[in-house]
Amino acid sequence: MKRLVIHPKDESTLFLNQVYSHLDNVTLVQSGVEELRNLDTLIAAHDQIIFLGHGMQEGLLSVGQFGYHTFVMNAARAHAIKDRVNSVFIWCYASDFVVRNDLRGFATGMFISEEIEAFANGVDCTEAEIEISNNAFAKALGEALQRNLNTLDLYNHVKHQYAPLAETNPVVKYNWELVEGIL
Repeated sequence: MKRLVIHPKDESTLFLNQVYSHLDNVTLVQSGVEELRNLDTLIAAHDQIIFLGHGMQEGLLSVGQFGYHTFVMNAARAHAIKDRVNSVFIWCYASDFVVRNDLRGFATGMFISEEIEAFANGVDCTEAEIEISNNAFAKALGEALQRNLNTLDLYNHVKHQYAPLAETNPVVKYNWELVEGIL
């Protein structure tokens, strides 16, 4: 399977490298105006598209890596992945973006990955709990992708590996309640 990973360069999301670091046949896009211009062509040439980073309901933020463009993926580009059923959308409020644009795949809701996000969402936690959550989620998702699971099985694998930590980790508890396998 050929995978396109769109993961804008950002120190605060380095933990997400675990999602794709052990996958074969990956094209990684982290920055560049030319890459953004050719994104529809890149999407068409790959079997699965994985979006990782910071975002909002309107899409995946470029975090300054793609010229003056605010988003790498937004409603104007959603047509390129409309027929995909196995896309992966990991950013804050990605599930809202997916539903709003009638897309399919595995998506996160508001996902706490930094201390300021925990504070803003009223989650009392330590930096260590955030780090444990980040690494456990990225590892579980990466393992599921290595196994080439369909969206439902991918969701169940991540649930089995990540969700049990919710009993002792308030960040995992918050994050898991907002993860969706949108079929």
